Amino acid sequence: AMTSSGFQFPQGHITVSISPAYVRKGGSSFDLPTALGILIASNQLRCNREIYAEGELSLNGELRKTPGAGLRLLGINDIQDDLLIIIPEEERESGACAGIRGITVRSLRDAYNAIAESKDPYKIEAQISSNNYEDDVLDFSCVKGQEKASRALLLAAAGRHNTLLLGSPGCGKTMAAELIRGIMPPLESSQIPKIYAIREVCGLSIEEGREILAAKRPFRKIYPGVSLTSVIGSPSGLKPGEVTLAHEGVLFADEICEFKGSVLD
Repeated sequence: AMTSSGFQFPQGHITVSISPAYVRKGGSSFDLPTALGILIASNQLRCNREIYAEGELSLNGELRKTPGAGLRLLGINDIQDDLLIIIPEEERESGACAGIRGITVRSLRDAYNAIAESKDPYKIEAQISSNNYEDDVLDFSCVKGQEKASRALLLAAAGRHNTLLLGSPGCGKTMAAELIRGIMPPLESSQIPKIYAIREVCGLSIEEGREILAAKRPFRKIYPGVSLTSVIGSPSGLKPGEVTLAHEGVLFADEICEFKGSVLD
């Protein structure tokens, strides 16, 4: 990537120190900071300020996004005044959700120019979906009868309570539960970044992320036979489960009496 971008790669042995050593690290997001560090250490780039950079470099020097950018950018929000933040252009949505001031670049050469020319950071913004919150959410008035169920769901939505619906097959329990998102208030601005970051780290698409930007609350369904790992996440792979994906929204367990005891526990 460095030679393709017109830089010289130093001859000899290069040691890269990524500290602290006790923190587990991995992934290709270290590509860009490693390349910039080599350029600075070899006197090809002069820098007089602290830099936060992330991104995967292709062989021709282009910069690509990496999973979990939203969580990482949220983590540096408190110290961003002292940093020049450089992220890939493909992570613009993540930067906008985190509310950071930085610079988006498309290549290693762009990142070099941003540092060499002392470009000023700017508030990163992204286009928010124009879809209205109510477009694909059925109105609660669709429920006919079922006064007790409607009352229970209204109280649950207002007070953030759990609700258990019992009744004969076909009486409308599932439909009523699916409508609860339509009576919940739109997401507050402080809630959107966290939900976006959770969905992004799970590998959901940018389009789905933009739905979160349109202030739609999560609605997650789980069914009998679902594994414990799918519900609470994988501790070994640090992958969130359905409980986390339903943060600030609704987790709907259909036919909950058929679930495994370990999952219910």
